Amino acid sequence: MTVQQGQHLSIISTYAATRHMEKEALVATLMKTIAPNDATMEDLIGFLQIAHRFDLDPWAKEIFLIKNKGRVSTYVSVDGYARIVNREPQYDGCDFTYDQDDNGRIIACTCSMYRKDRARPTVVTEFYDECAMPNSEAWKRSPGRMLRHRAFVQAARLTFGISGALDEGSDFTPPTIEAGDITTPEPQRPTPRRRPPSPGEAKQEPEAKADEKAQPGEQQQEAQFDLQGLLDAMEAAKTTEELRAIYNDYDADSALQETPDDLDKAQNAFIKHSKRLGG
Repeated sequence: MTVQQGQHLSIISTYAATRHMEKEALVATLMKTIAPNDATMEDLIGFLQIAHRFDLDPWAKEIFLIKNKGRVSTYVSVDGYARIVNREPQYDGCDFTYDQDDNGRIIACTCSMYRKDRARPTVVTEFYDECAMPNSEAWKRSPGRMLRHRAFVQAARLTFGISGALDEGSDFTPPTIEAGDITTPEPQRPTPRRRPPSPGEAKQEPEAKADEKAQPGEQQQEAQFDLQGLLDAMEAAKTTEELRAIYNDYDADSALQETPDDLDKAQNAFIKHSKRLGG
């Protein structure tokens, strides 16, 4: 069934207003930046319905329009589910536990998600052998983190009745998880965004500049991501807007792709402080 023009304009105009864009510019930008080449206007309308319903931002890598098994579908990332859950007034946190075999290999992850209006948590266990995608580099590199994402998403879906889109269990891995190399043949690791130095860094800056031409390895060392600086900055945040601005400015999701443990720390801290600030 073809979507009527009036329905097109309604959801496009509504979503465009939330992003402070003209509807024509919104459609052109989405079709150029996030939609598969063969996506139709009907595909885009379905995508916008879900993005608007849950107030998700495609440019913040919370929701995608992807090609999955020959069909164009809407996909909500783990970041999108985290945002949905943390905005729920009844959300009361979650716990993770892992089951391991005799060799220490993780075989299952359980997420217990709590609501303030329920006496018992929703408990979801996901098993590695049922979830792992053998062709996914992310699953090969960080199986524990990927299994945790799977358990969190399924617990969120059951706890808050979230539906209408593909999730972490679909046969697709978005750019945020696959190192962002979908459109670039030879991807390079992004350079962390510039941020104000700490007092200790400020004192060392003249000396560092003097040594800029010393050795390539030393220059690489200077560009290392300041995880503790990010954690301290988020700890000091006073509002959810300030928290998100800090996290986006550090660009942790891109800068920490090669260090999954540090990325876990950054994402967990963001979720914790988002809950603290009522986000």
